[in-house]
Amino acid sequence: MTATTAPMARHPAERPLRKFLFSNRAALGSLAVFALMLLVFFVANPRVFSSWGLYAAVLTTLPVALFMVGTALAAMVFIGAGGLESFGVEAVPFLPPLSLKLTELPWLLLVPAATALIAWATARISVLSVVKAIY
Repeated sequence: MTATTAPMARHPAERPLRKFLFSNRAALGSLAVFALMLLVFFVANPRVFSSWGLYAAVLTTLPVALFMVGTALAAMVFIGAGGLESFGVEAVPFLPPLSLKLTELPWLLLVPAATALIAWATARISVLSVVKAIY
């Protein structure tokens, strides 16, 4: 008698591609919606969406906006950690003891305000130059 062992077929749920698709279906769904929206916009006005200037304007202003948000969040951490001591609560153990006097608050708020002004000016200049180049 000859014994043959045929390789067993894998269950469909054990296939690598299927596992990847199921574990990342939310992100892939968002990517599909983004691609569909970009396609609709491209079909609606191909002259605008096929020029590199539009994408350059976004890529120029996005880092500045992200910096502005990060600065605002850092300011909130300083304000929140400094405000704990005024309510008689101990500072959070993983943060160094921080305290802000009321006179230091305008200087701390000046950083996000200046960053917002720079972001606005950069966005305005970039978008206007793109619109001029297209039209």
